Amino acid sequence: MTTPPTEPPDLANLHRLLVGSWQLVEWTSVLDDGAPLSPFGFDAVGRLTYTEDGRVWAALMRRKRPEADATTLAATSPELRAEIAAGYVSYSGTWRLEHDEDGAATVVHAVDMSLFPNWVGHELRRSVELSGGDLILRTRAQATRTDRRVANTLRWSRLRR
Repeated sequence: MTTPPTEPPDLANLHRLLVGSWQLVEWTSVLDDGAPLSPFGFDAVGRLTYTEDGRVWAALMRRKRPEADATTLAATSPELRAEIAAGYVSYSGTWRLEHDEDGAATVVHAVDMSLFPNWVGHELRRSVELSGGDLILRTRAQATRTDRRVANTLRWSRLRR
């Protein structure tokens, strides 16, 4: 017995549901051998905002980062500045929804500013799922600097005032 094909998600309705601010619940990464990681620790914090007019910004950080040894980041020692930055990621840009080749919903973040300069001018694609009020974004597996493959899953809950 075959199952009937499912209808692709209604992107207009999904757009309406995504608009607003979200807080990070969990960020997990899975290596190609199935080993789980937590890039910024299991208590990482993050915020993600989608606006009605198509702007997005995201900031995620390791909760326990070292404090700077100066009153500004620019005046901090280069070694400590690198360690502080290694526990933080942030970007902004525009967003849109698309169906992927399988008909599933994908959110595309077109990055125009980022702590990581290689993302500027590029698109970050995430599969989108809403589950029990949470937003789940998943990346496709991508290469690491050690030639492994890693896929990320980020679970977000609606940020309430």
